[in-house]
Amino acid sequence: MDGYTERITAQRVAVTFDDPALANLTPIERVILSSNGTLQRILSAFYNAPIDVVVVKNLAKQKEGVKDTWVVDREIHLMCQGERLGVAVSQLVITKREYFDLLITKSVGLGQFFKLQFVQPAFVLTEVRKTDRELYRLYELSCPGVVCTIGETFPTWVVDTDRPAMLAKKPRPPTPL
Repeated sequence: MDGYTERITAQRVAVTFDDPALANLTPIERVILSSNGTLQRILSAFYNAPIDVVVVKNLAKQKEGVKDTWVVDREIHLMCQGERLGVAVSQLVITKREYFDLLITKSVGLGQFFKLQFVQPAFVLTEVRKTDRELYRLYELSCPGVVCTIGETFPTWVVDTDRPAMLAKKPRPPTPL
């Protein structure tokens, strides 16, 4: 993506948003938008509360004419104490049966999937937008056996520093066993 640079060497990591159109991003917005598969974890730390993935749609079709390849249309909501923090709409291309079982049959979240597989996915950020009302990013996460193209939308208040305290005052639902 023009205006976004990520450089990693043995001693240095540099992540920069240098597009003038993105000059108004706050530090926490830059963290959220550059997260590479760990967003649920970052939001949990920010809110000091569990973040749940609610799978809204998870429709898989075998790719026509290709054995053991599935195309999945997926939508999830990131929830914190009953409040929707964001929506992710994605398309997955899965070429490993065991990954299909985890992601489709068991509806494992993508962040949890990569963690469970001990894989750091390749991350390519392709688009970032900020309006008065929302943050949006389009990116790809991939590893051998799965490619995920993901569009995420968040209300701008999701990273308001007063928001965690407001949610903390709400009664928490019981944690499932």
